[in-house]
Amino acid sequence: MPTPNQDAFDFGSVSWDNARMKRRYLIVAASLAAFVCLVLGVLALLPARSGATKANFSRIEKGMPRAEVARIFGGPGKIPAPIPDVGTCWDCWRAENGIIAIEFLDGHAVGAEWHGHGSAETAPETIRRWLRWTWR
Repeated sequence: MPTPNQDAFDFGSVSWDNARMKRRYLIVAASLAAFVCLVLGVLALLPARSGATKANFSRIEKGMPRAEVARIFGGPGKIPAPIPDVGTCWDCWRAENGIIAIEFLDGHAVGAEWHGHGSAETAPETIRRWLRWTWR
């Protein structure tokens, strides 16, 4: 509140400096929040990384054709292991933190196993997975 000898628009007053500082802090905070939202939005819209990752392993569904599984993992299994008595075949992919094994019967996935430790997800994949979960 201005004193009797002070004008409300006195640019040299302490109250005016406080108002400018508050406005400056609000602008900086709003800009930072907008930037973080923009980065998270861009990361959420990026396509999933191909290759043998824990995130791609979680995308495999029962009944999925072998060609689609190979497309998700970036190529055919590196270690095909047929099991003659049962009629199934296991295709394996080496991931950063383990091995992915998918069991196929008549060209369709019937089982999937992750043999490893930890998660092979990158930070953007983790954020993207979290955002998809919250949007459901």
